[in-house]
Amino acid sequence: TMQQQQEIERFCILASSQGQKSRACSALVQQVLSHKKVFVFGEILELLPIASLKDSEFSSTYNSLELFAYGTYSDYIANKDQYLDLNEGQILKLRQLSIVSLAEKNSILHFGDLANHLQLPIDQVRELEDIIIDSIYSGLVSG
Repeated sequence: TMQQQQEIERFCILASSQGQKSRACSALVQQVLSHKKVFVFGEILELLPIASLKDSEFSSTYNSLELFAYGTYSDYIANKDQYLDLNEGQILKLRQLSIVSLAEKNSILHFGDLANHLQLPIDQVRELEDIIIDSIYSGLVSG
């Protein structure tokens, strides 16, 4: 959406203005990961000040941004030590992005498969429904 693109551009400008200030870039990535309207991360990931985090003390910040760009919630669980400790909102966003990844591979998503990939017990139907509904309202998937 236009609003999402404007937010991404704003974050790109902020990141570019940070130069090589790793701590400031790391804080900016945290904002991006928490932002409720930003679901595209490739542009931000490619910025030199952000890319420089990869081989720094803030590598977990870079890895987390890369996870949101290309990974899934299952990747996060399997390699938690490589990433930031995500807050509740960031976990929700990562789960939503995981639904998008699954939807790109399968035109029909089964409830049990979604619960499995998002590592939710099948008896937590309401939580899974809420994640799906939020994903639809965010324009990430259609149903």
